[in-house]
Amino acid sequence: MPKLPLPGNKKSLAALLGATAAAALLAFVVKHEGLVTNTYIDATGTPTVCVGETDPALAVPGAVYSADQCLRLLEDRLTEFAAAVGRATPAVMDVPELAIPAIDLAYNIGAAAYARSTTAGHFRAGRWREGCAAMKRFVYSKGRKLCGLEIRRENEFALCLQGAAAMEAGRAPPREREREQAQ
Repeated sequence: MPKLPLPGNKKSLAALLGATAAAALLAFVVKHEGLVTNTYIDATGTPTVCVGETDPALAVPGAVYSADQCLRLLEDRLTEFAAAVGRATPAVMDVPELAIPAIDLAYNIGAAAYARSTTAGHFRAGRWREGCAAMKRFVYSKGRKLCGLEIRRENEFALCLQGAAAMEAGRAPPREREREQAQ
């Protein structure tokens, strides 16, 4: 069985987002990806394991992990994606209703694709609603439109609009204190 990566000396997901937002992000991703402890082939023919993990070193035929291993792996991976989203679109990290869908999108399409996306461009320009709407474009995988991705993007969009409203109203709460307490 492949070895799961050991946690490095990086900030935790809770340190990046705050404990409540980190827990909400984990739940959001598990809801849309599902948790499967053995390697399977997804709808596009990609070997996948745990919670949407497609790393070929982990999603190998016959690999089986515990649910706890899968959730630890997911938290480590989401920490990486949260950091990438924070670098690409720093303002969204202060509003969980923006951060959660942005990180989920990046986890699903890749950090580099997120940074280049129209969504990120709108967020960088302060066009919150347009950024949320642009998320809905990502419903294809390997050229196939997938119903599961449509549902996921609609859920991201709905949450994102709540964050957009907070930003537009100037109600975006600073999350520094909660993040500092999580460290």
